[in-house]
Amino acid sequence: MGRHYDDNLGALLIGQMISTFLYGISTLQTYVYLMTFPRDRPELKLWVMLVWGLDSVNVILVCHGLYYWGWGMVVQKTDPATATAHETLAKQSFYVSAVLNLVVASVVQSFFIIRIYKLCQTRLARYTLPSIMSVLVLAHLSLGAEAVVKVISTFKSTSLDSLSSLAYSAALPYTLLALLSDVFLAGTLTLMSRGRVPLSENPRVHSLVHQAVTFLVHRCILLSVAALVRLVVFTVLPWTAWFIATDFIMGKLYANSFVACLNARTMFPSSQCDSAMFTSAPDISVRSNGSVLPASYSPTPRTGRPVSRAISLPEMVFCKHMGAKALIPAPNSIAHREICPCLLATRP
Repeated sequence: MGRHYDDNLGALLIGQMISTFLYGISTLQTYVYLMTFPRDRPELKLWVMLVWGLDSVNVILVCHGLYYWGWGMVVQKTDPATATAHETLAKQSFYVSAVLNLVVASVVQSFFIIRIYKLCQTRLARYTLPSIMSVLVLAHLSLGAEAVVKVISTFKSTSLDSLSSLAYSAALPYTLLALLSDVFLAGTLTLMSRGRVPLSENPRVHSLVHQAVTFLVHRCILLSVAALVRLVVFTVLPWTAWFIATDFIMGKLYANSFVACLNARTMFPSSQCDSAMFTSAPDISVRSNGSVLPASYSPTPRTGRPVSRAISLPEMVFCKHMGAKALIPAPNSIAHREICPCLLATRP
C-alpha cells in the first residue's frame, strides 16, 4: 500500500512554523535596515524590498496551501469531491511557493554578482568572475525548475512512492549546483575582502576584516548545510513530506542571509575598513591612522611603498558637515575630485 500525503501533514505544519518564524526574523531585519541606513541608494533599497516582497508572497502561499490541505482532510469522508478540489488547490500553492524559493535564491545571488563586478579591480577579473557566477546561478535556476516540475508531476497522484526515482536524477544535480554556486560566491567575496586589507599594522582594521570573512564563511556554511539536509531527506525519506518542509525553509535562509549582510555594515565603519560588500562609501582610500583620502591621492613615503591602497566602492556616503566645521589637512591635494572635507578629516 502506497504512502500518501495525508499521512504527513505534521511534517508540513512543522516546516510551515519554522519558515514563518524565519520570515518574522527577515521582516525585523528589513525594518532594522530601513531605519539604520535611510541614506542608502534607492537601487539597494529596491533589492531589499524585492526580496522581502517575494518572501512575503511565499509565506502567504504556504499558509494558503496548508489551510486548504487541512480543510480537505477534515471533509474527506463526508465530501470527497470538495476534499479533492481543496487538495489540488493546496498542491498548486506549494508549486508556486517552490518556484518563488528559486527566484529568491537567484535574486540574492544576482545582487552579489553585481557587487563582485563593481569591486573587481582588473578587467579580466571584472568579466571572468561575474560570468562564471552567472553561469552557476542560471544552471542552479534551470535544474531547480526541472526538479520542481518533476516533483510536482507526482502530485497528480496522491502517492509519494514515485518520488524515490527522482532523488538522483533531479534532486542531486540541483543540490550540487546550489552548493557550488554558494561556495564560489563565498570564496570570491572572501578573497576580495582579504585582498583589501589596508597596508597597516592597525589591529582594529585586521579584526574588522577577519569578522567580515568569518561572516561570509558562516553564511556559506549555513546555506550549504541546509541544502545537504534537504538532499538527505529527499534521498533517505522520499515517501514522506519532509522534503517539502525543508524547501519551505530554504527561501527564508537566503532572504535572511541577504539582509543580514547589509545590516552587518554597522560592524564595519567605512572610514576604517572595506569588506567588499558591507561598506557604503565612494571611491576612497584608507590610511593606518583612520583618515580617509580620495582614490586619486596616493602619497609615497621615503621607503617607496604606498601608504594606502585604493578602494573602489559602489555607493556614496552623505555628510552633514559640508562647510567650515570640517577639518582639512593643509598640504594634501584632492586631484580632480570634489569630495566632502569631512572625508579628509583625521579621526582622533
